[in-house]
Amino acid sequence: MADANQVVAEQCKDVAAQFVEAGKAIQAKVDAQRAEVKKQFDAVALTAESNIDAAVAEMTTAINKMVEDAKAAQKAFEEENALKKANQAAYEKLSAELEQLYASVEAAKLMIAEDYFKVADIYNKHFEELIVRLDAVKADLAAKYEAVTLNENSELAVEGVAENIQAIVREAMFAANDEAYERLVGEVEVAKTKLAEADQKIKTEWSKVAPDFEGRIAEINTMIQAVLDDLAEKSENVELNSNSSVDLAAVEAAINQLLIDAQEAYISGIEDILVEGKEVVGVYTLGGKRVANPVKGWNIVKYNDGSFKKVYVK
Repeated sequence: MADANQVVAEQCKDVAAQFVEAGKAIQAKVDAQRAEVKKQFDAVALTAESNIDAAVAEMTTAINKMVEDAKAAQKAFEEENALKKANQAAYEKLSAELEQLYASVEAAKLMIAEDYFKVADIYNKHFEELIVRLDAVKADLAAKYEAVTLNENSELAVEGVAENIQAIVREAMFAANDEAYERLVGEVEVAKTKLAEADQKIKTEWSKVAPDFEGRIAEINTMIQAVLDDLAEKSENVELNSNSSVDLAAVEAAINQLLIDAQEAYISGIEDILVEGKEVVGVYTLGGKRVANPVKGWNIVKYNDGSFKKVYVK
């Protein structure tokens, strides 16, 4: 019995406490049998035919069974413990992978919010769908962890999630690029319209100096075209986003200066026509044809007091 107790204590130490009572019960039988033998010995009641073989066999069987049961329990304990360790290790590993996917979704959302914000609403619902899917995977992982069914071969049911995140970002990038190109080209078109209006104003109101500014207008058109070409190249390379802008300050300044210079040129050309205290009521060529604006060369100017003046415009 002592040997059995030692085996249980040393080889089955994790479950030894479960077999203390069984050991005590067997030991009690051993002690009782020993006491009975001594009692008969003291009473000189033992004979050559006396034996305790049956009792010894029963106790030996009980001892052996206790040891076998303890070893079986120890093995089961170790197997269960191994399962728990594998379950814990798998849970920690898969949880880390899952958290990485959550982080990837948040990083993608942040990128779109910062760089592609003008199209962000279109793609936020896709991220919400991914989060719902990841939440379901997380709940399933927790359930398997509680049931201790995870192991080194366990995997997350997240096939395609990483690829979906990349696809959403890529789609948003292209959409933002297209939006930015359309928006910025619209801004350039406004500048083109302003230049066209300036050109028309010069030709209509200051026609006599209009030819002198055709080169300036062509230069500004070249500036505008250069901006459009740059936008087209950036759009082709998908380099535009919601933060992209176009610098038209130089173009705006050139158009404004164009109008100022054209007006000043026109005024300087008709200074001889203006007479203090009189209002010009008509301008004529030497042939007597009335014109809206003075022409180069000689002009006949009529004033509101009925007087006329012959003026040469350079």
